[in-house]
Amino acid sequence: MRKYLGIFCTKEESDSLKLIINRLNCSRQALHPGNIHLLKDMTPEMEKFVEKQNELFVKNALEYQAQAQFLFEDWWSEAKKKYNLIDQIQIDTDRNEFFVAE
Repeated sequence: MRKYLGIFCTKEESDSLKLIINRLNCSRQALHPGNIHLLKDMTPEMEKFVEKQNELFVKNALEYQAQAQFLFEDWWSEAKKKYNLIDQIQIDTDRNEFFVAE
C-alpha cells in the first residue's frame, strides 16, 4: 500500500527519471546472457572475431549501466535535498508524487 505525501516533483524531473530508469532497464537487458553469442561450430577466425565482439558488447553495456546508475543516484540525491525527503521514499512517475510503501 502506498501512502502519498502530497509532495510533487516537476514533470521535467519525472521525465528525466523515467529516461534514466529506461537506460538502466536497457543495460540490464543487454547484459542478459542470452545476448552473448556462443562460440560453437565456428572457424577459429570467426570464433576470435565473435569473442572480440562479445567483449566489446559487454564492456559498453557495463559502462552504459554504470553511467545510468550514477544518474539515478544523482537524481535521487538532488530530489532528497530539494524536497527534504528521507531514504525510504519512492516516486509514482505517473502522478509525479512521492510516497512511502506501507
